[in-house]
Amino acid sequence: MKKNNNISKNSIVMQGSILVMASIIVRLIGFIYRIPLVRMLGDEGMGYYSVAFQIYSFVLVISSYGIPIAVSKLISAKISLGEHKNAHHIFKGALLFALISGGIGASVIWFGADFFANMMNTPLAANALRVLAPTILIVAFLGVLRGYFQGMNTMVPTALSQIIEQVLNAVISILAAWLLIGSGLHWGAAGGTIGTGVGALFGLLFMIVIYMMIRPMLKRKQAYDSSTQAEGFLTLQKTISLTIVPIILGTTVFQLTNIMDAYMFNSALAFQGFTENQVASYYGILDGKYKVIINLPISLGSALAAATVPSIATSLVSGHKKEINHKVNIAIRFIMLIAIPAAVGALIMARPILMLLFNETNPAVANMLRIGSITIVFFCLSTISVGILQGLDRITLPVKHSAIAMSIKIVVNILLLFVLQMDLYGIIISNIIFSVISAYLNLKAVKKITGIKLNIKKAFIMPLICSSIMGIVVFAMHQLLYYITNIDKLSTVSAIVVGIGVYGILVIKTNTINKRELLSVPLGHKILKICLKLKIID
Repeated sequence: MKKNNNISKNSIVMQGSILVMASIIVRLIGFIYRIPLVRMLGDEGMGYYSVAFQIYSFVLVISSYGIPIAVSKLISAKISLGEHKNAHHIFKGALLFALISGGIGASVIWFGADFFANMMNTPLAANALRVLAPTILIVAFLGVLRGYFQGMNTMVPTALSQIIEQVLNAVISILAAWLLIGSGLHWGAAGGTIGTGVGALFGLLFMIVIYMMIRPMLKRKQAYDSSTQAEGFLTLQKTISLTIVPIILGTTVFQLTNIMDAYMFNSALAFQGFTENQVASYYGILDGKYKVIINLPISLGSALAAATVPSIATSLVSGHKKEINHKVNIAIRFIMLIAIPAAVGALIMARPILMLLFNETNPAVANMLRIGSITIVFFCLSTISVGILQGLDRITLPVKHSAIAMSIKIVVNILLLFVLQMDLYGIIISNIIFSVISAYLNLKAVKKITGIKLNIKKAFIMPLICSSIMGIVVFAMHQLLYYITNIDKLSTVSAIVVGIGVYGILVIKTNTINKRELLSVPLGHKILKICLKLKIID
């Protein structure tokens, strides 16, 4: 029995690692393709693109976001009982739910495009919104298929479809933006959103092909299933809805913060007399440059947080309190090993990074990145603590905390944007306050529930010391190389590569993280192999 439990745990870890790896690849591709897109569209074009995406993302969350998780949960429950007929019944019911919710979401975006774009003081974003509208329906169906496979405890189809989706998204978005930008920046922005729909469509086609391949096997399992369909059509739709709604509510609060920021920021600029083009340009700087850099380490942290949930949930079911505390400590420490050096890097290398990625020479944008770099640490802390609380089956707590933080943020936004008219700096300062409050409330809840005693030295002090040394080395290396070569981009890339190496060696040699701890985190065994190969660890 113990052996079977170990196999089950290893399976959960393996499947979780597959999704984490895919998620990291997808996020890196997303970061990379945004660079040429920003260069092509410029600040104004990115403003239209970003506004359209904020509205699309909000409607997507309401209509489709919870589908994969809910379907996975319901299918898994039926399969564990050997009820393959009922599992298939849920699958068909979920497809109908996706058709209704995705269809409504797509219609809202398509017919409400002009209203939403005008509300955000960027009327030229309407074309990009209409291009995105059909994607909501496609993603809804894609979510059902992904949830179906995840419910059968296989993450490979989901992982592969995510990578296919993102690769095509990147290629088509850049190509379409390049082809359409001649008709105007707003058409270039619309072109930049075409890849989102095309990528999702091909991801869906891939999942359909995989489903058709295993369909004979599924039919055989259903034929041997002697159980009856216990749930009628209306009962099934109610079950699906009741499973999805709490997930949607939780995510809606997070997404609402982003759309509220965009609305208040753009409205404040319009209130001050900025033209529609200027509003779009300012928002393009905020979302297309500042947030792209800040969000990369945060999104990587989000991928790791997703992997934390099943691991902690498994320990919770087993009743191993000591194991839970160990996993929570390791999760927080590991994410700080990413967040703190990323924040230091953004602080020290703000101007060279902006120059490298976007040819941005405006010192004000570099100052924005320096000021906002601290949010990397707090948003990562907040993200990982949300994952921990979800793993501890306290799903509503992060929602409550985000609602509190958002309420305070609204007041701060009014003061900084409308009264003091601090524009870009105002929104960044309010983001810092939001991230600090969210992280504090979530961590406080984690400590209260688990009684955990965080290893402050290993979680924060040692990564900060190692990151500070790395920052000094990177700055000195960049200055030296630029003095020798007079090539800024070469100096930046070389300095960053050296800095990563120096930081990695410092973390290992100072015992900030050891072999056993490294093996406790997602992909830790792969990192350990590299360290052993490079003889960083004996």
